[in-house]
Amino acid sequence: MEELAGELDGLPLALKQAGAYITHTPGITVAAYLELLRTAPARALAAHVRRRSGPGSDAQEVVARVWAVTGQRIGRQSPFAVRVLRVLACYAPDELPCAVLHGLDGAGPAEVAEALGVLVSYSMITRSPDGQLVSVHRLVQVVTLAGLPGHERAEARSTAADLLQAALPEGSERISSWPVYASLLPHSRVALPAESPGMGAVVDYLRASGDYRTAKTLQQRHAGALHDTLGPDHPDTLTARANLAYWTGMAGDAAAARDLYAGLVLVRERVSGTERPDTLAARANLATWTGEAGDAAAARDLYEVLVPVRERVSGTEHPATLAARANLAYWTGAAGDAAAARDLYEVLVPVRERVPGTEHPATLAARANLAFWTGMAGDAAAARDLFAMLVPVRERVSGTEHPDTLTARANLAHWRKQARGYR
Repeated sequence: MEELAGELDGLPLALKQAGAYITHTPGITVAAYLELLRTAPARALAAHVRRRSGPGSDAQEVVARVWAVTGQRIGRQSPFAVRVLRVLACYAPDELPCAVLHGLDGAGPAEVAEALGVLVSYSMITRSPDGQLVSVHRLVQVVTLAGLPGHERAEARSTAADLLQAALPEGSERISSWPVYASLLPHSRVALPAESPGMGAVVDYLRASGDYRTAKTLQQRHAGALHDTLGPDHPDTLTARANLAYWTGMAGDAAAARDLYAGLVLVRERVSGTERPDTLAARANLATWTGEAGDAAAARDLYEVLVPVRERVSGTEHPATLAARANLAYWTGAAGDAAAARDLYEVLVPVRERVPGTEHPATLAARANLAFWTGMAGDAAAARDLFAMLVPVRERVSGTEHPDTLTARANLAHWRKQARGYR
């Protein structure tokens, strides 16, 4: 065993795999195994890995020699197990749900489980105690892929991506789907092409679950890939750019979001037209992120220009028009004119109550803003009374512990205190 340890440079992974081979191969001795490691095929694979990996790849070369020997035996025992390992090499190394592999080459759960069992017996992979997750050492992944011809490596990666995309649930914004997306996220980042629908679904999940930083990172890849494959003016590319801008802002960089939307608006106006819905949406987002970046007056001015266009193009009671009017009111107040903001909300609230309904979230938000800017305009008693009427509705509609309910209650307490001087 000392000679074997020296031959394998004392690498624990290689020694474990060598021990597994010797254990599962009747009649093989350590001396005979050493001879197999020194054969031309084993050395050829190690040399191939060295050429692909460059300096510092000694551990990879050792594992390559072990794999050359073990791979031949596994291939004779279960060719499908070799196929499974090639696909596994294309994912992140840790904890892939075994169910992702179901359907590989038409195989069912039993066939996949049998193949995984073969790989486990030779220490090529490990499985979780419940058998539901499979992990592969990074060195095994590198060596497995490095030993394949280019077209076979590409085919393994394509198959891995297809299986993973099929495993992603529909409705990535539904909370019930999030545990599956979370378990597949590390593998999605490695295996899914940036331009694929699956990557788009993963980004949607990240946005919905609030992980805006990761969403931004993956969306950059997604948008760049669509730009390269579909062209800069393709609708999907422009949608991806809009999403990148939004998630950039939500990740905390409002100024960068503003700049991204500024560039997008110019393209939208040229490609889609100045009054198309996507163009107007980009203009609205440019205005919002301009304000979020610190220039409330500029945001107000942008919305002042946008609102009449929205009213003419979409109609005075279209949801996007009402949203633009609400934003105009908000940024008017944020720019320092509380009385004008109050007046704008005062006109908006009755429309909101009629169109979406008296208990619609947008209506309740408008009522809250009317109350707030009424107080900021100097009438604390009126603000108190407006919040006093709003809180019971919030409690009934949203629940007593909903963030919006708690905010309304906090505002009621604040304006009650402020109004004491008006009695």
